[in-house]
Amino acid sequence: LAEASESPSVLTALKGIAGDLAKAAETVSVYRERSKIYVLVNCRSLCSALQDRTVGIGGWLALLETGLSGHADLRKKVADLSRDMKQAQFKKTMRGEGITLSWQFISLLG
Repeated sequence: LAEASESPSVLTALKGIAGDLAKAAETVSVYRERSKIYVLVNCRSLCSALQDRTVGIGGWLALLETGLSGHADLRKKVADLSRDMKQAQFKKTMRGEGITLSWQFISLLG
């Protein structure tokens, strides 16, 4: 793995993953500091932001995979994780959606 760690594609991928993880942590911290009502009302944007970061990390993993030649087992695991992350879909539950829509309706009345 020493030669892989010097590969430009590996270094770029690791920096990209670190950046997307930092953005995801920042997004979560903003919501963590808010009320539960705020999170419910804004669950769509939270889901969308986290899904974007997850898909982004999946892309960086695909780049990482290219720098792992000679490590077939690790390369396959990275490729599988990359594929799964690119296909990730964050969905809110119907119960949460109903609460969100109800809250938005109430706020329109008030």
